Amino acid sequence: MTTAWQSGDTGSAHHTCFEAHDGVRHYFFSGVRTVECEGTGPTWQRGTIDIELDVPNLPDGGALSVDNCAPFVTLNGIANEGAATNAGWAVDGFRVLAVGSEGDLFHSAHAQVRIQADVAVRDVEGYVLSLGYTLSLTGRTVTTRE
Repeated sequence: MTTAWQSGDTGSAHHTCFEAHDGVRHYFFSGVRTVECEGTGPTWQRGTIDIELDVPNLPDGGALSVDNCAPFVTLNGIANEGAATNAGWAVDGFRVLAVGSEGDLFHSAHAQVRIQADVAVRDVEGYVLSLGYTLSLTGRTVTTRE
């Protein structure tokens, strides 16, 4: 069973942006996001966490047409109350999606992107408390129609 766990506040969020001479914009995001993932027993409880990020420094009415992206998500904070019996915590995978759709990031322009992480926890008293992330994006600014 897969659960859509909740993502909390950004504990620490940072970004850089620069435009190369050929008009390609380069973004690098990093941060820590609080989450609420709780184990339910001796089997793995798996779920997804969405981390939505605004693409900053775009002109009014502009969006980013993404050429390349490279996400990374890792465990930042875990806990276990009481005795740990076969406890475990994991980030099984991650991907970048367009905000508001499950569609392909590369076929339209976006002012926001979403990192989606597959997270797992095992043990009745096991918790994932925070995730660390990085995201590198490259693309070109395009004008969107309202």
